Amino acid sequence: AEPVKARLAYKHSFHAGNTADCFKHTLLLMMLRSMLRKDAPITYVDTHSGSGIYDLKGDEGSQLREWECGMQRIMQAHQGPIGELASLVRSLNAPGGGGGGSNLYPGSPRVAAEALRGCDICCLYEKDSDTFADLQQALSPLQPAPLPDAPEIRAECCDGFKTLVRDAPQLSGRRGLVFIDPAYQDGSDLERTVRLAKHLRTAWRSARLAVWYPVRRELSGKVDTLHKSLKREVTDTDILAASMILPAEPGLEGRLEGNG
Repeated sequence: AEPVKARLAYKHSFHAGNTADCFKHTLLLMMLRSMLRKDAPITYVDTHSGSGIYDLKGDEGSQLREWECGMQRIMQAHQGPIGELASLVRSLNAPGGGGGGSNLYPGSPRVAAEALRGCDICCLYEKDSDTFADLQQALSPLQPAPLPDAPEIRAECCDGFKTLVRDAPQLSGRRGLVFIDPAYQDGSDLERTVRLAKHLRTAWRSARLAVWYPVRRELSGKVDTLHKSLKREVTDTDILAASMILPAEPGLEGRLEGNG
């Protein structure tokens, strides 16, 4: 597919490493670890991959500094899923870690790629051409796979919703984890998320789906609609809603109130 230059009202590099990221990526690692208990290969799909790695003290990351309330607070953790995420961040920033800096935070593609095995596949979709170029750079230490236990990575500059509908029949023979993480800036993101989830219940029944959403007072109606729509359209399976609501802190009134 031809790369496209998408117009992004939201740019994640301003918010990378914040509390929402840490919560999201901790849950992602927990889901992957649960699936990796079995020997059978899995395919991980990220419909909105982003840049893969973010410089928290670069021009964009240093403006809002939301990572000070997220990544910075977990860096001394060594136990459990949060400790695993902190260890991954420490490894990325260590000499030879592949990031080439000391202020870096991994996006979901890099988190997943580090957890997956040599028998697994990592499919990464990103619509914006500039962001996709950053993603390719972030993945360069892993391509071609330098170690036998590194997963096969398939990255494509494309519309993740459309491309997964196209690819699902070829992936349906394997176990899968699909990570759907739109910015919800496009008015159709919510509806497209629900349609994709419904489609995958028949096109790729062995796949588990993880749908991220923001929690903010003015978005409560949309979140409620998302929950009700998924419950109505995605039948014959269990749905777990896991969310985190943040306490109020002075000077941080503009941040997300939580996420799920």
